[in-house]
Amino acid sequence: MRMAAAAPSCLRPNDARLIAAGVLATLAKLEGDPVAEATTASVQACREVFRASMSEATDIATFGRWLAAQSPNADEGLRRLTRRLINITKYEDRARLASDLERMMISVATAQDSGVVSEVKAHAIKQMRSALDKR
Repeated sequence: MRMAAAAPSCLRPNDARLIAAGVLATLAKLEGDPVAEATTASVQACREVFRASMSEATDIATFGRWLAAQSPNADEGLRRLTRRLINITKYEDRARLASDLERMMISVATAQDSGVVSEVKAHAIKQMRSALDKR
């Protein structure tokens, strides 16, 4: 039997950064397999928004890809991860989270789709924003 490796100390189960990275990875899977540019954009977005080192941003994005792989499909993954963000984030902190996550999602979507956000991804971003804005 293979034992799972312990998560790096920067990664905590209720860390909104990890869930946000899962949202980014799931968004990249929404219309097929993500391209390398989406992965690079995800790491860069984590680095900028979370003020993380390159190593930490890479760990966060890697864990996000693992989270994305846990759902049967991308739509369900986005729904589950958004609900998780709602559950672990105080209401008064959600507006900032929604704004940051929206910016990150646009960055990943445009990196993957040659500078344009597809209608499918734009709809996913809008749904995430709407869910986080609700009480």
